[in-house]
Amino acid sequence: MTGEAQSPPGIVDLKRFFSEIDRFGRNALACLGSMVLMMQLVGLFVPPSSVRMMALKPAPVMSVPRATLPPGGFEDLYRQIAPGGLVREFELVSVPSSDRLLTGFNQLGFTLETTGLASKPVPRLFIAKVPSDLGALRSVGARKSIFIRVVLPLILRQNARILQDRARLIPMTETGTLTGDEKVWLRELGHRFAMPEEGALRPDWLAELVLRVDSVPVALAVAQAAAESGWGTSRFARRGNALFGERTWMPSAGLRPDGIAEDEKFSVRRYGTLAHSIRSYVMNLNTSPHYREFRVSRAGYRRRDEPLSGTGLAAYLTAYSERGEAYVDDLRQIIRVNRLEALEGARLGPIRMEPKVG
Repeated sequence: MTGEAQSPPGIVDLKRFFSEIDRFGRNALACLGSMVLMMQLVGLFVPPSSVRMMALKPAPVMSVPRATLPPGGFEDLYRQIAPGGLVREFELVSVPSSDRLLTGFNQLGFTLETTGLASKPVPRLFIAKVPSDLGALRSVGARKSIFIRVVLPLILRQNARILQDRARLIPMTETGTLTGDEKVWLRELGHRFAMPEEGALRPDWLAELVLRVDSVPVALAVAQAAAESGWGTSRFARRGNALFGERTWMPSAGLRPDGIAEDEKFSVRRYGTLAHSIRSYVMNLNTSPHYREFRVSRAGYRRRDEPLSGTGLAAYLTAYSERGEAYVDDLRQIIRVNRLEALEGARLGPIRMEPKVG
């Protein structure tokens, strides 16, 4: 657009007001008071009391505060984001060190011993990257513990989103008629889960969609993330937020593995955050033809009204690695040794600060 910029409505009157103030020689205090009054009238000023009230209103479900960890750790962060109340959730975009993150987890009361069946919820703390010094920790136990607590909330959130869609989907497959809005939503859901356009909304199409729109066992997701990323210490995890070794044939979209033959053109796909990597992994298992037996077996658990088993469903992931059955054995061992099946009962909850001891 060309030409002289026009002032917003009310600004011309405000300038005229100040001109009148100067002309009549009002003092500075009166001028300031009049300015505040006029700005209120034209909607350019909000009283501080209103700001505080707005800050205490609950955030929308999809709004996730983003923050870095301040010097005072999670206690300072908690006070900054929710003075005098609970934090529903937030995303931590930068973590300076593993030690500080471990301290923060303890401040939140987030320990693996309290996560699982009939225990308090996992805090909705979504961490964007693994700590850069995670591999430098001498304690293997501490390294694993931090890694699990980093990825667990992200996996639970991704599963919760899919199960929300599933809860809406199932009743639509059981009715004989669909509304116009339902048809639009089902087509959009089918697109997200890589369903073919042909045959959309037919009974067999809907049955296939139900197979795809489902969660992944938490134990299995954690085990695969650990196996594929070296418990978060691999170059791909640190530099590309890649937890599951997913490949891409676009050089600009990935990190090339060291030591592979020149004729191998693939790279390990990189992601903006860990959450993006987890979403891609879950959608891979839910849509790729390589894992259809995984989805069919998972549906069997649903029909029998049994909890999903990471150990059981790992059997259908031989295509995930060139190592085949040996890879499945490794996943099962990671699940067993680290007692990951206990995480299947974990659920997300709001963030609560633990009271200081001493």
